[in-house]
Amino acid sequence: MTEEFVPTTKLEPIFPVPLYSTNRKLELSETEKKEIEGIISEGMNKNVLNSFSKNSYIFDTKLQEIKEFCQGHINNYLEKVICPMKEKNIELYITQSWLNVTEPMQGHHKHNHANSIISGVFYIQTLENDSIILHDPNYFAKSFMYTIPEIHHEYNTNVYHAPVKVLDLILFPSWMEHEVRPTKTTENRVSLSFNTFIEGFVGQREELSEVVLD
Repeated sequence: MTEEFVPTTKLEPIFPVPLYSTNRKLELSETEKKEIEGIISEGMNKNVLNSFSKNSYIFDTKLQEIKEFCQGHINNYLEKVICPMKEKNIELYITQSWLNVTEPMQGHHKHNHANSIISGVFYIQTLENDSIILHDPNYFAKSFMYTIPEIHHEYNTNVYHAPVKVLDLILFPSWMEHEVRPTKTTENRVSLSFNTFIEGFVGQREELSEVVLD
C-alpha cells in the first residue's frame, strides 16, 4: 500500500512592522490630572476631526513621570527592535508632545508623522471598545489584484485595529499611517501623542553614508 503523500508547507510573515504596546498600571495622580486640565485650559487648536493642545512641548515642563515612563519604553524599543550597534551611541529622544481631545462624533483623520523616527500615544481617557487603526504601508503595491477576502488575516488585510485602553502606551514607526474612526459615544477621548528623533552616529563611514546627529 502506497503511503499518501502529504506535502509540507510553511507560511511566515516577512518584513513585519513593529507595534509596541504596554500599560503603565499606575493610575494618574491628582497632580497629573490637574496638569492635564491646565494644558487643555491653556487652549486647543482645531484639527481636521479633533483638537490638539496649543502646548506642543508638554514633556518639557509637565507630566514628568509619564515622560519617564514613555522614555523608558522608547529606550527598550530602540534596544530590542532597532538593535543599533553599541559603538554608534544611538539614542532616541522625545521632540514634540501634545494632548489630543476627541469629542463625540469626532475622530482622527488618516495621517503619519513627519520628521520623526518612532511615534507614541499614551491613553489618558478611552472609550468602550476603543482602538487605533493602522494602515498597511504596502497596500498600494499589493493592489494590482484586489478582492474582498472571505476571511481576514495578517496576509490579506490592509488595516489593523489595535485595541487600546486607559494608561496604554503604543509605539510605532512614524511613517505608518493611522487614524481613529469617529466616536459614537457621549464622552471625550483624551490621549497624549509624541514624536522622537535620533542622536548619535548613523550610517557607515566606509560606505560614505555616515551622519553624526547631536
